[in-house]
Amino acid sequence: MLQDFDVNIHGPEVFKAFEQDSKFVKVDPEYCRKIYGEMIAKGTAKGFMLVVDGKIQGGIAGIIGPDLHNGEKTAVQTLWFMLPGFR
Repeated sequence: MLQDFDVNIHGPEVFKAFEQDSKFVKVDPEYCRKIYGEMIAKGTAKGFMLVVDGKIQGGIAGIIGPDLHNGEKTAVQTLWFMLPGFR
């Protein structure tokens, strides 16, 4: 089931999985929870989690804003991960 990303529900688990999936990005889960929470509340970020049998299997999130080239609304991915069995 695809669910909206809610930092109060999915929070640290998502950020830890993202860090483990990436070889290059160091993640501060509490900082991420704060920033994503603020941006989601303002409508400048959005995310989705793939939840199977009550467990997060993957997710994607990004920021929303004007395209730098033409001003149209756009989204830019800032994190994604999929557990190995779902890739």
